[in-house]
Amino acid sequence: MQLRDILYAGDTLDFTTSVTDYPAQFWTLRYRIAPASGAAIDLTSVAAGSDHRITANASATGSWVVGTYSWTAWVENAGGERYTLARGRLDIRPASASLPAGADARTQAEIALEAIDAVLAGRATHDQAELRLAVNGDWRNLRRMTHEELMRLRRFWQRQVDAERGTVRRYVVGYR
Repeated sequence: MQLRDILYAGDTLDFTTSVTDYPAQFWTLRYRIAPASGAAIDLTSVAAGSDHRITANASATGSWVVGTYSWTAWVENAGGERYTLARGRLDIRPASASLPAGADARTQAEIALEAIDAVLAGRATHDQAELRLAVNGDWRNLRRMTHEELMRLRRFWQRQVDAERGTVRRYVVGYR
């Protein structure tokens, strides 16, 4: 019943979900995807038997602004009943095809993880070694961190990358 965690602008959004207590013959499933500022995006399901199908074509998602959005899913019926079902976050990222040549399409988590791995392996570029990350509220360069700090940060950023890729279906708030 939920959106994916990541959508690339210009990709088709198309999924069908079953909401057992609210079959599509009697209920409409709706999503509101809201940026921190600006206009919200509203999606409305169509019935696919008793399931709900949500779609947005590539040209529609191609106009969505890249960024982090919050979303809410709810059902409503013709009698005016409405029930919120779920909330979450959605990262809309630029489509690789729309990036200029040489642009870095990696996420912050992917960049940080790669830099930490390079520092740990002793093969970091100057930019990687000088990458600044927050450690206990202080901004520090990777090259000035202890091995233990690097390993803690590595675990944190690996969980973030896993979450972004759908390997882990949750967001990590802190690190240990």
